[in-house]
Amino acid sequence: HKMAERDYLFVYGTLRKDIFNSPRVLLAQHSAFVGGATFRGRLYDLCGYPDAVPSDEPSDIVKGELHHLPRTTERPGCECGKECSGLPRRDVPQSHGRKSVVRGLHESDRIFRDLDQHEGCGLAQSPPTEFRRQRVVVRLESSRKVTAWIYLYKRPTDGLRGIPSGDYLKFHPFSAPSARKDLPGMHPSPHP
Repeated sequence: HKMAERDYLFVYGTLRKDIFNSPRVLLAQHSAFVGGATFRGRLYDLCGYPDAVPSDEPSDIVKGELHHLPRTTERPGCECGKECSGLPRRDVPQSHGRKSVVRGLHESDRIFRDLDQHEGCGLAQSPPTEFRRQRVVVRLESSRKVTAWIYLYKRPTDGLRGIPSGDYLKFHPFSAPSARKDLPGMHPSPHP
């Protein structure tokens, strides 16, 4: 079945597979890695995490990953959602629906709410925030274009250190596998 484009997320910094932190674990547990992708933009260092801004220059490329987030959760039970949901079928009154799967809340909405908090642009943050989440066009390694969510920097970039390669994993010293193994508390991701 085809994945809805609104459920894609392009990540370019601390949410990438080779960076280990709590939000990254959340993303790994609740999304499917689609593959490498690029975004037309510029990447800057904010001393511990990067920021990306859009660019019209074809040579400005931010390298990252595309993830697909599920739209719904499923649970067994009655479609009425009352007390009988979750009961064995034999215990559900005959007057109630007999669907075996009930669609739940939009899972991607919950995940985005948590990621928005991490990125400092959630509902609990006071404006002005550093980042905003918006949809952009990204290009997969296969050259296919996809519309995906991305966290973009909202503030001026004057005076920020640029990352000319557009690849935060090549820029950041803790993302290198040789550096990671020596860091206390860092364990390889269970997700390839």
